[in-house]
Amino acid sequence: FRWDINGSVTEADNQLNYVFDPSIVNPISARVGQQVMGGLTFAGVNGAPERPWKLDKDNYQARIGAAYSLNDKTVLRGGWGKYFLNPTGQGFNAGFSNSTALVASNDGGRTPTYNLANPWPGGILDAPGASLGPLTFLGRGPSFSNPDFVVPNVHQFSMGVQRELPWRVSLDVTYAGSRSYDIEGNFGGYNEPSAAFQAQCDVTLGGSRTLCDQQLPNPYFGVPGFEGTNRFTAANLSRFELSRPYNAFGGFSQNQQNLGTMQYDSLQFVANKRWAKGVTINMGYTWVPRWTETGANTTTGIGNAYVDEVSLLQNSGPYFSHREHRITASGVWYLPWFENQKSILGYLLGGWSISPAFVYQAGQPWDMPGNVDLAPGVNLADVALDGQKDGQFIYGVKPCVGQRNATTGQYDLLSVSTAYGCTQPFFLVREAFQRRTAMFRYDEFRRPGYWQVDMTFAKTTQLTERLRFQFRLEAFNLFNSPMYDERNYNQTVTSADFGRINRNATGQSNFQRFIQLGFRLIF
Repeated sequence: FRWDINGSVTEADNQLNYVFDPSIVNPISARVGQQVMGGLTFAGVNGAPERPWKLDKDNYQARIGAAYSLNDKTVLRGGWGKYFLNPTGQGFNAGFSNSTALVASNDGGRTPTYNLANPWPGGILDAPGASLGPLTFLGRGPSFSNPDFVVPNVHQFSMGVQRELPWRVSLDVTYAGSRSYDIEGNFGGYNEPSAAFQAQCDVTLGGSRTLCDQQLPNPYFGVPGFEGTNRFTAANLSRFELSRPYNAFGGFSQNQQNLGTMQYDSLQFVANKRWAKGVTINMGYTWVPRWTETGANTTTGIGNAYVDEVSLLQNSGPYFSHREHRITASGVWYLPWFENQKSILGYLLGGWSISPAFVYQAGQPWDMPGNVDLAPGVNLADVALDGQKDGQFIYGVKPCVGQRNATTGQYDLLSVSTAYGCTQPFFLVREAFQRRTAMFRYDEFRRPGYWQVDMTFAKTTQLTERLRFQFRLEAFNLFNSPMYDERNYNQTVTSADFGRINRNATGQSNFQRFIQLGFRLIF
């Protein structure tokens, strides 16, 4: 049993932000001439706590394990434990660290904002610390930490049996699983216009994009306090920008929300033939039918806890490194020929050993493109191609992509999809302001698996009673098997390579075959 207290970060001089307070009437209101709501607060200032999130005091955890011998050849084992994950968040320090953005243009690059000889006519912004209070980061995105964050936890458990078989073979069969809770997730929609407003700009719902894009007078234009942002330099802002709940600021996120869960289940087989007559063999197989995450930040950085942070649709799908199958095998065969013979044949042919190693892994999930959704009613099994190889190409999905026809309102296949032979779209290009419905990953869409064989030849020669000389010849990726499972299928929907890997343009992610020699003296 353990009781851990894992406190949040503190800073010696309180140089951290606390929260964004939406109830603050920002002092900038007097300069703007209208009420402006919301502002950043600081740790240890005006009664705010010195920690960006509370001290989590109830991290109680226990572990228990047991082993029971059924007989002299069979043992049962099991265990369970609760663990707490170590948070790595460091909070935010807006105001104590500052940068001066270059606002190069307010009309998409057509008209330069400033002369190149003086791109920052207002000067370089200082880091004011907490002195500006709610005026800090006006026109920018002051992200902040969730003050109610708690330390994530995971329950790990296993149950297995170990059995001794004939020929000095032992077999382990184990079920191992885990359940993780309160995993960190970021919410990037804190200052986004509402779903109801954006629906008016979604053409798939009968709206008009021009409503959100329409330029309106900017109430913050030229107002001191907004220097270095487009709020200061642009006479007009889009209706979308001005429809943010706290439109004196840009988009920002509330980080370290306890949004996520994760589930892992596996069945593991390990067979071991212990050393006998110069041979030892180890083999393993792991089957992972489920390793899913819901509402957690994706590890590869393709998204936050939500696939759409306006409609609050949480991501749910396989973990980025989930591989359903993994097989390993290794061993050592010590060749007995001419062993310990003090002759030319003994020195040349004695003392050799061979050590092969084999690994196979099924493919990990493919990251869905960020600008497409799945067509309604599509059967993912009909779309997946599971890493099929065709010459220079490795196919992950059928590249059947449709784009909305503004005249008919129907989805027409892209020319590259028609050239492939598609007759109906499986992926639909998402329109501006249309809410995303596709998850970041799907079990059915997987990168290619791979296998690899390594081999070591070693010869050990006894030079004296205490000194041995060893020569090693090591071959890695002996059969030059290419690995592409660390490469994503092409995600550009207008490319002829969409949904596949072009091996002429994409290099393999493992080493090609290479061989090395080694020598050592063993005392």
